[in-house]
Amino acid sequence: AAESDEERSAAVFAAFRDAGLPAPNRLQYHRKKGAASGAMYCRVDSTEDQARCIAVGKLKVGGSPGRMYIPVFGDREWRAKATSSKSSSVPARSRRACFLCGDPSHEVPRCPARKKCVLVCREWGVGDDEIIGEGSPLHKAICGVLDIAGYTVQRAYWHKKVCYLQLGSADEVEKLLAAAGQRGLGVGSETLRVRPARSTKAAANAAAAARKAEAEGDDDCAACRLCGAEGHDMAGCDARNCAVVVCGAGLVGEDGEKALARAIADEAGVTEPVKAMRRHGAKLYVTLASAADVRTLMDCAAGEGLEVLGELISVEPATASFCDTAGGPGRPSKAKGLQPTDADQRRH
Repeated sequence: AAESDEERSAAVFAAFRDAGLPAPNRLQYHRKKGAASGAMYCRVDSTEDQARCIAVGKLKVGGSPGRMYIPVFGDREWRAKATSSKSSSVPARSRRACFLCGDPSHEVPRCPARKKCVLVCREWGVGDDEIIGEGSPLHKAICGVLDIAGYTVQRAYWHKKVCYLQLGSADEVEKLLAAAGQRGLGVGSETLRVRPARSTKAAANAAAAARKAEAEGDDDCAACRLCGAEGHDMAGCDARNCAVVVCGAGLVGEDGEKALARAIADEAGVTEPVKAMRRHGAKLYVTLASAADVRTLMDCAAGEGLEVLGELISVEPATASFCDTAGGPGRPSKAKGLQPTDADQRRH
C-alpha cells in the first residue's frame, strides 16, 4: 500500500487511467483513527463521469482491489441539524394519511398509486440513531443512484428506516424489483432492501377473522397461551410484556413456525432467539427474550411489513390481545392487526 499522499494519489490516477475512466479533478484521502485502511474521495467533472465510475464499480489500485461508490455520510451539517431537532423524521402529517401519496382520504391498501410504489428499507442495526428525511445524505444518495439508473422519483416519505417511494410508472417498479428485489440496492457502503408496496391490511383481516372465530368457539384450554402453565391467563403471565401474537396464512404447520422464527431473526433483526412459540387456533403466541425485542419486531412489522412463506402476517403485542372488559381476562379483544399507520400506537 502507498504510504504518502503523493503515492496514493498517483496510484489512484493510474487506476482510473487503466480502467479508461476520466481523471478525477480532486482527491482527498481519509482514514479513521486506528483503522488499518481508509478511503479516497474522488471528485469528477460531471454526473455523467460519476455514472461511468459507478458502472465500473471496482478498481485495482496499486495492485490491491478497491470499490467505488457514492459517498453518503459526509454531510455533517445535516447530521447535526437532524440530531438536535425535536421534530419527527418526516414532515408533520396526519397519521391516517396514505404513506404512498399523502392523501388523507385513504390509506395504503386503497392507494391508486400503489402499483407505482416500492419500499426501500434500511437494515436494522445500521444508523439506528440517525434521523432520516428527504434532506438527509442517505435520501439524496438513493435518489442519485436511481436517477443514474434511469428511474424517476416522484415522491418519497420516510417512516423510521423505511422509505415509501413513488416512481414514474408501474413499469419502473417492475424493473427495479427485478434488478434489486433479491440482491438489494447498493447505495454508498450500504445495501438497502427493495420490496413491493404491499399492505398488511390482508393480514390484519385474517387476524380479525381468527379473533372472531376464537371468540365464538369454545375455549376449554385452562393453560396460559404464553407459557403453558395453569393457574393464570395471559393477563397474569410474567412473560406478557415480552410476547407477541402472530396471525397469517403462512403460519401453517411446523414449516410455518420455523419460517416465522427465521423471519424474526433475519428480517426484523431480533438477535436473541425466540424463547417459546405456542399455537392456539389460527394464532401463534411467541415469547421473545425482552420487551426491547418486541419493540424491534413491531417496528419492522409496522414499517416494511413481515412475510412468512410469501404471505404477510399480522403482529401485535400480547398485551394488546387481552382485555378485562371485552371478552374477559385472557381472551382476545377486538384490537385490530398491525398496519403501518398503527405503529406509534402499538410501540408502548
